Amino acid sequence: MIIHVNYKGLEPSARVDGFFETKARKISRFTRSFQPDAVHLRGTLNRHSRNGTYTASLRLSFPQKVLTAKESGAELMPALHAAVEDLFKQLEKFMSRLNREHLRRRDR
Repeated sequence: MIIHVNYKGLEPSARVDGFFETKARKISRFTRSFQPDAVHLRGTLNRHSRNGTYTASLRLSFPQKVLTAKESGAELMPALHAAVEDLFKQLEKFMSRLNREHLRRRDR
């Protein structure tokens, strides 16, 4: 998986880079069926100078689909956590549709 992180209006942080590395490992568990260079994770972190809020935008690109998540907040890490959780929900739904789990009957 290829990871790109852009910082706008704030300094790069080792804490944020480490956060992206751990989440990328978790995402790679879902994406084992794809080639490693076919999956791209792009993150853009903004600090708005006017009101001091932060925006975390994430984009996970697959060969057939692009998943996006965007969250804002007064602090960077809570906004980033919320964006990642939204992205994971979309990823789980995408992978279940890709594996055709919606067509399998459940035994009750």
